[in-house]
Amino acid sequence: MKIEKIYCYPIKSLPGEILETTLLRTGQGIAGDRKFALTHATSKFSPDAPGWLHRRNFVTLARSPQIYRMSCAHVLDENTRHKVLRVTCFNEDTRNTFLFDADPERTSPLSITSPLLEELLGATQPGPHTLISAPGHSLWDAPFASVSLFNMASLAELQQTAGIELDTNRFRGNIWFSGVPAWQELDWVNSTVTLTVPGKDSPDLDAETEAVDSTPAIQLRIVDRIERCRVINSNPLTGERDALLTRHLLNTYGHCDFGVHAEIINGGRISAGQHMHMLVSSPNIDESFRPPF
Repeated sequence: MKIEKIYCYPIKSLPGEILETTLLRTGQGIAGDRKFALTHATSKFSPDAPGWLHRRNFVTLARSPQIYRMSCAHVLDENTRHKVLRVTCFNEDTRNTFLFDADPERTSPLSITSPLLEELLGATQPGPHTLISAPGHSLWDAPFASVSLFNMASLAELQQTAGIELDTNRFRGNIWFSGVPAWQELDWVNSTVTLTVPGKDSPDLDAETEAVDSTPAIQLRIVDRIERCRVINSNPLTGERDALLTRHLLNTYGHCDFGVHAEIINGGRISAGQHMHMLVSSPNIDESFRPPF
């Protein structure tokens, strides 16, 4: 298999950052992924008892599709020369407008006083808006520490059957891979996926691979399939609901699942463009399954 794309989403529901490399942390996830979220007027989140809460307590694309205009990225502040998490909003003329900065290591709530943010969200999820984190947790969609995996072959088939071009950003996934037949990943639930760097005799070895040949195996336990909500019906570039993908999935495949959640049993570093050997071990069968690629 090949790691095609890696994404991190520093603020829940906002567009993410594409990464060249990242560390999969044992028992956790990708560093910084869904570390923050924006609360709204009716949120039940309490900074005195932080923990996982349902997404209805936060600003989300499902309720506020206009947040497609927002973006967040780690940048170097020109004045302080410190790295900050900067949130901006682009207008119809594509100009970026500053909303707020946050310390990436911040743990206390940050009240956002931005007329533009209130104008953007006031009709759907009005303020006051607060940037929060949940130290010791993370604000994943699933109530457990996880990383999400997505198959490029499944995306290609879904595009073909739905008759629409689909951007990977539509699905808010962490890791996109190739080299696995379409939809096979949905059968991995309760299995352990072991990823290793090809050995020195592998035909797909390159100089970069050789440098990390002794890297310990990465092990992921596939916990569940990701049942998709109406968020995937919206174009991530325009916010427009341009496809009925949830209905299409149900009518075509008999389910609304796309992608899988995994727990990281043994972590390690992965990089975009990296080829890895994959072994899928299922507790329901006697032998391990090694895909023919």
